[in-house]
Amino acid sequence: MEEMQQLQDMFAAAMDQAIMLTDQEGGLITRPAAACGHYREMLASLQDSFRTNEQMLQQLEGLSDPAVMEWVPGLNVVVTPLAAGCGQVYYLWSGFYMEQGTRERVLAIFDDRMREHPAYEQLRAGLGELPELGRERIAELRKSNAALGSIMCKLLCQTQLGMEGALRLKEAAAQLQHAGSLQELGTLLLDVVTGLPVLVSSVLVHFQTGEHAAHTYYARGWAPESGEDYVSDLEARYTPQAFLSSAIIREAEAKQILLECPLLSGNEFKGVLSAGFRQRGEAEQWMIQLETIAAMAGAAIRLIERDSRYSRQSEVFLTNFREFLQNNNAQLYYLSLDASELARDLSRYMGRPEAEAELLRRACLLAPFRSNLLSEYGFFHREIELIELVGRLPLQHPAKDKQVMPLTAELLLLVLRHISGQADREQLAGQPHKWIDPSRFVLEPDATDAVEDEPLSSFQQFLRSRIDSRPKKRVVNGSRLLDSAALTLSKEEWGISPREEEVLELIVHGKTNKEIASALFISEHTVKNHLSRIFNKMNVTDRSQIIALIYKRILNSERIEI
Repeated sequence: MEEMQQLQDMFAAAMDQAIMLTDQEGGLITRPAAACGHYREMLASLQDSFRTNEQMLQQLEGLSDPAVMEWVPGLNVVVTPLAAGCGQVYYLWSGFYMEQGTRERVLAIFDDRMREHPAYEQLRAGLGELPELGRERIAELRKSNAALGSIMCKLLCQTQLGMEGALRLKEAAAQLQHAGSLQELGTLLLDVVTGLPVLVSSVLVHFQTGEHAAHTYYARGWAPESGEDYVSDLEARYTPQAFLSSAIIREAEAKQILLECPLLSGNEFKGVLSAGFRQRGEAEQWMIQLETIAAMAGAAIRLIERDSRYSRQSEVFLTNFREFLQNNNAQLYYLSLDASELARDLSRYMGRPEAEAELLRRACLLAPFRSNLLSEYGFFHREIELIELVGRLPLQHPAKDKQVMPLTAELLLLVLRHISGQADREQLAGQPHKWIDPSRFVLEPDATDAVEDEPLSSFQQFLRSRIDSRPKKRVVNGSRLLDSAALTLSKEEWGISPREEEVLELIVHGKTNKEIASALFISEHTVKNHLSRIFNKMNVTDRSQIIALIYKRILNSERIEI
């Protein structure tokens, strides 16, 4: 149960959902997991009604697939049945999802039932902020919960899962869902499988994308020729119309036992995860774990494909809008461009995640446009929400109790206020445009009164650090090598994250994997994962090439002749 609880908590945080597991009578099996305080309060207030709401529990009898059910009219939960064998069925609950156009009705019902609750005001405010979702979006969320249900069902069915194996499954759940491309997913799968507490003789991940085989598989323990032959064999045996639907064990050449697990995204065949074992018994013992990892990889593929489509469409949208702005208001175009660079650098200076730096950058690029226009196109929901939140920040009176705002919103306000000092207000105060809103770039000095002291102080230190940007003589050595100004663009080109930069610094110092793990308080397995990603990003194959590449970039920048 502890392992299932942690797996449930990770999915709740990653999918921004409230999740719990109950038995057939509605009794809680796992502690409710929630991504935010509002969900936790809602679950704590309403969980007792699982046992008393007999009508809902009766509807679950005979349920075999995930279903969308009404908690109250307009407020839905997704229920996924988990058949654990011996006639025992559990239910995975996730939500809450408010249907489009039902907010007033849901709040009215909530007022009638919960007005006397001690946390009524807080719960009602949180409920009022839930987004309204169309039925198609709720149907997509229903499908996304099926992956977690499949994994938890396998864990329920399994009588014994070794502690080390459970740890690897949890690591896989945490890592695979963040893969940004098939290449990254393939590398992560190799790391996960080779990290299992069993001697695996080979691993191969094949994505059936229709492209050349050399670009669709990732392997360890295979000679190049053998790997290509095996991939050709997979493509001959499995097609999108006649594919592998469950794991099989087959004997290959050199007496290698191969466990082949399908990578399925919904009902679509996306490829094969293959692991080689020396004995058939080992393959049988680890079949459930490998199937579970393959199921998580299938869910990751769906996310990658969705994000790829969304990214392409949203970038076209952003490019077209920016071109329109450049042609119609050049000053606002360049102000927002300066703000985007400043926001990205500020976020990195404060050690924020790279995804947050990109969120701030895009929000600045979109800030010159009216929110109602941006909302019509269905892109950049988080950026628009952040821009609107920032618009409300200056309206708060500092003498009153301020609502706690996200740090991201405060940083965006600080950046926009700073850029406002560069604006030609008379030029921006021209004829109003139905699509363009310059007000976010003409903020008054007291606009930052709503910002907390700590981010305000950090922003001031950041600005001071940018004032003296004159090049200084630098001694090329390993102590602070990655601080070299010559590597700034290189690190951006490689896409090195702050954590990976820490690993790089220790590599320069000649530290071993064990020493790096000890210094950063992570496992050696995680260090290997970081190294693998660094190798891919820098297009190198070993540590010596990393060090040589870093010194080469610095020496070329300083124009030092060797």
